[in-house]
Amino acid sequence: MQTLSWSWGVATAGLGTVLCLVIDAMRLRRRARHLTTLTSPDKGDVAAYRFITAGGVHLDDHTRRAACHHAEHSGLHVVDLIPGDLPAHNAMELMRHMDTAVFRSDPLHPGRGALHALLVHESVLDRMGVDVPETVSRGQMIDLVGELKKLAPTTTDAVVVPALRSTPQTLPDRRLLVQEIAPMAITAVAIAPSLMLCLTLTALVVTAPVIGFFTTASWCLQPYLVLAGTPLRPADLHASCAFRWIWGFGRWVGTALGPWQPRVPADVLELANKEYAQALAEGTTRFFETRRPDCPWCGSIDLNAILHSPDVAQRKPGHFTLEQCRQCRHIFQNPRLSPAGLEFYYRDCYDGLGAKRMDSLFCRKRDAYLSRAATLDPAAAPRRWLDVGAGQGHFCLLAQQHWPATRFDGLDMSAGIKDAERRGWVTTGIRGSFPDMAPALAGSYDVISMHHYLEHTRDPLRELKAAATMLLPGGHLLIELPNGHSRLGRLLRSRWLPWLQPQHQHFIPAENLKQALQQHGFIVVKEAYGQTHSPVDFVAAVWLTLEQAFPEPRMPWRNPQPARWRTLLRGPAIVAALPVMVIATAADRVLARVLHRTRGGNTYRLLVRKHSPDGR
Repeated sequence: MQTLSWSWGVATAGLGTVLCLVIDAMRLRRRARHLTTLTSPDKGDVAAYRFITAGGVHLDDHTRRAACHHAEHSGLHVVDLIPGDLPAHNAMELMRHMDTAVFRSDPLHPGRGALHALLVHESVLDRMGVDVPETVSRGQMIDLVGELKKLAPTTTDAVVVPALRSTPQTLPDRRLLVQEIAPMAITAVAIAPSLMLCLTLTALVVTAPVIGFFTTASWCLQPYLVLAGTPLRPADLHASCAFRWIWGFGRWVGTALGPWQPRVPADVLELANKEYAQALAEGTTRFFETRRPDCPWCGSIDLNAILHSPDVAQRKPGHFTLEQCRQCRHIFQNPRLSPAGLEFYYRDCYDGLGAKRMDSLFCRKRDAYLSRAATLDPAAAPRRWLDVGAGQGHFCLLAQQHWPATRFDGLDMSAGIKDAERRGWVTTGIRGSFPDMAPALAGSYDVISMHHYLEHTRDPLRELKAAATMLLPGGHLLIELPNGHSRLGRLLRSRWLPWLQPQHQHFIPAENLKQALQQHGFIVVKEAYGQTHSPVDFVAAVWLTLEQAFPEPRMPWRNPQPARWRTLLRGPAIVAALPVMVIATAADRVLARVLHRTRGGNTYRLLVRKHSPDGR
């Protein structure tokens, strides 16, 4: 009986693996078939464009003119030129990370490419603000492709060039690419699935040779299913399929075990180490104000501490307390951060060393951005919209698709808002304090949005007053906030992501916020609770637990650095936790459906309108 159960289990595992491989191959094949082959006549205006190539790549004059013609007639400013003979494993990975069907139309799709040659319009290069040489390294090409997609978010695409010959990809280049693809986690997470697949196939071959043979054969034949009959014509397709198990396993092991280059340049990291050491020389006491005895919302002295938390965002030193007023239920950080504390704890979180990580996070919130933009009634037809706390401008970029006739400006304290202006994601990027800017911009906007902004502020009531000043009569204010009264917050404690200490300083109950808005001359138009729930609670709790147990090393504010055994176990621990993350993600999706029609979600949204002179 045990032998039968074992055989049945092995057969099921083998069949499931084959099914997953086939489904994955069909997904990648649809992307490969969507690629365009360069067939344009060589009549393009080369003067309007520049070509940037990786070392060893050659573009002939015919290809240059044909590529320019293709860009002109397709309305493109950036074109990634894919070699027609791109090796099979490179072609497969390119299709895995580039959804060709939406690559051009999705402004937030990460910049990906074959890393051989780029055609770039001169106007785009001018906005980069730096000189780009005609020949760059593969590492520079990775950064360049990512930045160019941001500068031309809907006029960037890829085309297969049959005449372009590929050059080999070295293991150091491959490591750089893996690090770029997985900035939110260690590279072990990006490498783990392929290594686990190789080990699974090996185990099947050893324990059940027949099943293992067919399963391995299906994996080896996967490049045929993906690439045969598509614009991509790898010269090594047959050899790649025949030796995929050997080459694939060896390539991933070589990638994983080789020397990894630090994501942050050594000189930048050294300077940051000195600056953080100086900032922490006197301890963290100066980062906090004196604890206040009363509620900042209603003045009651009946307070109760509900959470003690470390810095969950960056693991900087310090501990933080959230207290709740028993009278009005307002939750606030007490003691709150001082101006020096705000500067210390925000530094390198949303910009600087943390900019790439945050950009990766924000690019995954497409549905949330579109949902926020669609909250406003189409009849409103706003002319000018200000997004407060705009960060790097991701919401404004997406909202422009929903409101193409609207001018979007962004305001933020970080340097990222000026990058958003340079890229064209906002018309004007305003860097500074929202209340301080209000008098100069009084009556300038039809709509002001504050998405997960008020909880970061020192005085939310002052922010509402500034919004009332900036809005035109009849204008709309759109606010989205974390719901500090979600039961999951009490269950998960400091590992509940919306608490996000020390960045979040206020958690305002919806009734309190509506009352304050009415006092500032607003009328509530729409309310949304469960519909705005963000399905991240459980998976974020798993990730924050791992980050606490096995922190990322070499962060300049960590002194002393984590014990070496924690650093060594970080990769294996995260890989081992992948199944738990999958389960947590599924649980988050189920919970989102359960909470959809309730008020128990982790987020709520209010749309309010400023009183018009006629009283409406």
